[in-house]
Amino acid sequence: AVTLDPDFGTAWASGIAQSIQSDKPELPAVLAERALARASLRTPLNKAQIQLSSAILHKDEPARIAALTELARLAPNDTGAVLGLAENEQRRRRYSAAAQLYRRVLAMDPGNAGALNSLGYAEGENGDLDAAKKTLEAYGQRPDQANNALDSLGEVYFMNGRFAEAEKYFAQVSAREPNFLNGAPLMKAAYAHWLGGDLAGADALVKKFLDLRAKQNDPLVVWHEAVWQYATGRREQALATLGKAP
Repeated sequence: AVTLDPDFGTAWASGIAQSIQSDKPELPAVLAERALARASLRTPLNKAQIQLSSAILHKDEPARIAALTELARLAPNDTGAVLGLAENEQRRRRYSAAAQLYRRVLAMDPGNAGALNSLGYAEGENGDLDAAKKTLEAYGQRPDQANNALDSLGEVYFMNGRFAEAEKYFAQVSAREPNFLNGAPLMKAAYAHWLGGDLAGADALVKKFLDLRAKQNDPLVVWHEAVWQYATGRREQALATLGKAP
């Protein structure tokens, strides 16, 4: 197709996508370079798509963001581009801007559970716990998301230094499904309990976590224990624990 019409952007974009699956790792970048060398490449949308592919292939983050911005302008209903921009704003700690973009995604795609969860995090990271709680509770009403919503609520409250509330949410997850995320909420509850001022009580929670992981035949049980000891200021004890590892 591009031999017949060298400016046929759709064909270039499709060819680049297909070539990623080939056994020639250098081919996608070569095709993107050839396509972008066409000053008359059609259309602006195809060009932005190819620029995005090129940026990803070259691990060029500024170019990736520029391409996503252009895609979001040219195709305002493209949720993928807007999500990419939202995630970038969140990584850069521009939480209010990220939240606005996640809301834009949800306006286009109300069923996007991932965007709803991410919105809750962005609101929480921006310090608006009331909004985050409302958003994440709505997320918990989505099919099969109740446990993850509680875990997300725990993390949002934890990040805001509200350790008692965070522990409550993590404990609810553990009570509902002890094996959720391989028991990680139990360890998170332990950190919240410790930062609430009770190391002995936190140690008891960690023991439950370690017992659970041992039942799951986790080969890193000793490592988990040592990391906990080190994180809570017991360096020598952590070293001694590691010394007993297989």
